[in-house]
Amino acid sequence: MSEKRKLSTVLFSDIVGYTALMEEHESHALHQINQYKEILESLVPASQGEIIQFFGDGCLLVFDSSTHAVHCANKLQNEFIAHKIPVRIGMHLGEVLFKNDNAFGTGVNIASRIESISVPGAILISKSVRDQIRNKTDFILQSLGSFEFKNVVEPMEVFAIAG
Repeated sequence: MSEKRKLSTVLFSDIVGYTALMEEHESHALHQINQYKEILESLVPASQGEIIQFFGDGCLLVFDSSTHAVHCANKLQNEFIAHKIPVRIGMHLGEVLFKNDNAFGTGVNIASRIESISVPGAILISKSVRDQIRNKTDFILQSLGSFEFKNVVEPMEVFAIAG
């Protein structure tokens, strides 16, 4: 039973409206989730990321580099949009506990909270990710202000990414 802690950029993605689509048109929903998984399985390893776990219509990814994570998120959203898959993405940089092929910790929880306030086609990041990529000229960042998240002590500034 291996266990390690590591500072990681955590990315949560989720198909918006998947449950309703499953109720309305099951075969289309299944096709959509298969495309979603194929896109992730193709692009994430190529961007030096790791798929930790699929959660139904969501996925938890980790990266050693915030720059690689943001580039990957951009590529993923471009593919999801091209395939008409409405996905929202949230990212945070924090310490992660890796144990039994899973990831735990505040870093994971905050990425999940950020993803939950996102909208289809968007990439939202915490200030900690912003601080890692802010001097990269190929990213356009827009502060959305500070948000209070459930079970997170202090409000956190969240940024949207374009480009």
